[in-house]
Amino acid sequence: MFEEANKIAESIPESERSATQVPIPSGYHVLLALPKADEKFDSGIIKSDSTRHQEEIGTVVGFVLEVGSDAYKDERFKSAWCTKGDFVLVGGFKGTRFR
Repeated sequence: MFEEANKIAESIPESERSATQVPIPSGYHVLLALPKADEKFDSGIIKSDSTRHQEEIGTVVGFVLEVGSDAYKDERFKSAWCTKGDFVLVGGFKGTRFR
């Protein structure tokens, strides 16, 4: 079953594998968009796929797309720490990522 799904996924060009719709976060979750890594170094040398991947998953800056309905509703929060449209700092290599 998984082999067939992998074959189908591999037949789709990587440029078309990105999500066409983003999920709406529920509960206390916050949905962030992460920046894509540059294709080249400043010197003009092209980065390998693994280097770009490491830069993308290791980023510490995110853009808030949506905030769940229960985020920051707890009494320990006097106000929301972030809102839709803010840039936030996050721990590198943290969270759940999808394309």
